[in-house]
Amino acid sequence: PPIDEEGRRKAEFNLDVLWKVTTTEDFPQSDRIHANLASGAIRELVFGRNEPALIHYHKQIARAVGGAIDDIASTG
Repeated sequence: PPIDEEGRRKAEFNLDVLWKVTTTEDFPQSDRIHANLASGAIRELVFGRNEPALIHYHKQIARAVGGAIDDIASTG
């Protein structure tokens, strides 16, 4: 737990911002991305350097299913 009231307020603010961005930006964008990918019109997807968790996630999936891990790379 936060040490003092200011720490608690900062932690609560950060959590509120994270929740707002995730639910109003990230999830809706993810839905649009998956719909576009499912259309077959997009042949590749490039992850930016600020998405290391997504790069790691997809590399692990590729490794598990025997995919080409080298094809999964970031722009940075």
